[in-house]
Amino acid sequence: MLFTKEEYKNRLKKVQKSMQDKGIELLISQDTNNMNYLTGYDAWSFYYTQCVIVHINAEEPLCFVRAQDAGGAYIKTYLKRENIIVYEEKYIHTWPMHPYDPLIELIKKNKWDKLNVGIEMDSHYFTAYCYEKLKQGLPNAKIKDSERLVNWARLVKSESEINLMKGAALISQEAMKVAMKTINPGVRQCDAVAEIQRALFRGTSEIGGEYASIATLLPTGKGTSASHLTATDEKFVEGEATIIELSGVNKRYHCPMARTVQLGKP
Repeated sequence: MLFTKEEYKNRLKKVQKSMQDKGIELLISQDTNNMNYLTGYDAWSFYYTQCVIVHINAEEPLCFVRAQDAGGAYIKTYLKRENIIVYEEKYIHTWPMHPYDPLIELIKKNKWDKLNVGIEMDSHYFTAYCYEKLKQGLPNAKIKDSERLVNWARLVKSESEINLMKGAALISQEAMKVAMKTINPGVRQCDAVAEIQRALFRGTSEIGGEYASIATLLPTGKGTSASHLTATDEKFVEGEATIIELSGVNKRYHCPMARTVQLGKP
């Protein structure tokens, strides 16, 4: 557990206060960052249905995950075991069966199917099909957009979060030094990024790095007119500029950094 239980409880209270202000009695959060914020859940499982469910009066949220990823929830979250809800693998890629079938059953079982339900309409991996499943499965619920409720709660960081971000900044700094040293005429872009990635994962002597939510971006030459290009096997050229965008990561907290390198005279 990365943070104290008290911190997780304070986060929950902050979210529940916002829910009350917006008239939301039940919140379904699919955003992976919000799931992590509310429970500590952290696994590479975002590509299939998962969510955190917050009732306005609950002492803990529920973490809804597929069976294959249940171990990650048991290991990473602060939740009691009974608040980790696991759905069967038979719902994976077996359309028209869908993980929202057991999610709807869970909501009905808890008699939450007539509540004002907030969802994250603009969240990645909350598909139009998911929305339709909720509307059809919960006809007596009032479903509305939560308007990034949890995202706004996350905006003000705790001292513990700020310290993690400071660690991520140190990693970014070290990786950028490597980038500045490595990027030279005749060097392949992919070789430079290999060294940058090595630095990002090595971190510092006190803080190890990890994978980031952003790829190392490296538009070079005429590619600098397109901000989000990644490295190729082409070589850096004398007289051309290269934009470097990277991020150190410390326990999932990022601190991105961007710089521009000019190789010789433009």
